[in-house]
Amino acid sequence: MIYVSTYRFETIVSEEIMPNYILEKKYVRNVEISFLRKHKELYQYQILCIKFDFSDQDTASGFLLKKISYLFDEIDLYADEENNIVKLNNLNFIKLRWKQLQMKLLETNKGSVVENYFRQISDVLEDERRFIEFLSGYNMFGLYFNGQSGKYPDNGRKIRKITEEKNEYLYRETFSAEEIRIKMKSSEDKNESQTEGISIYEKGLLKENFVSSKENNHQIKYSLLWVG
Repeated sequence: MIYVSTYRFETIVSEEIMPNYILEKKYVRNVEISFLRKHKELYQYQILCIKFDFSDQDTASGFLLKKISYLFDEIDLYADEENNIVKLNNLNFIKLRWKQLQMKLLETNKGSVVENYFRQISDVLEDERRFIEFLSGYNMFGLYFNGQSGKYPDNGRKIRKITEEKNEYLYRETFSAEEIRIKMKSSEDKNESQTEGISIYEKGLLKENFVSSKENNHQIKYSLLWVG
């Protein structure tokens, strides 16, 4: 049986240009995540981005970013029991789409900056490990495939602590039969970058995930909300 959940992913980037003047950009995606089957010790998912809404999509750079985002609107992958992405099943399909999209975009987008950006995308797609790291980032699908094991049809619910990295850690705030809240916080040193967040599970289903990252005059807020 296929299990489908729809989530709203949102990224808000705020930059303090000068005192009392903050430039904000917002990127929103509605994403269907389908659990297809369990194969040995892996879990197969399909990701479909069904709607994009970028606040700067009317600018040249925003329009280009939105076009490139459609490259990642259909992903077929395997995740492990801790809900980490470990394998991509349609990487060749994505590479082919990128070759076609790149040729089309180069017709109207010129210059060394664009060419270098396109070259970086090509390099990432040629290395499955790097591409998985990219997809696991908070700005892509890392709020869902986050190293916490969620609800699977055949093994119920399980929450695991994520291995510490760069002083980030997770801990349980509350635990009951109905709800689990997992909180994350980084170093308290105000001179360093700070990251904090919270994940909320209800009956094993990830309902919300929020991560805020702050460094110098930049702040990025990543959020995920279950919508159906």
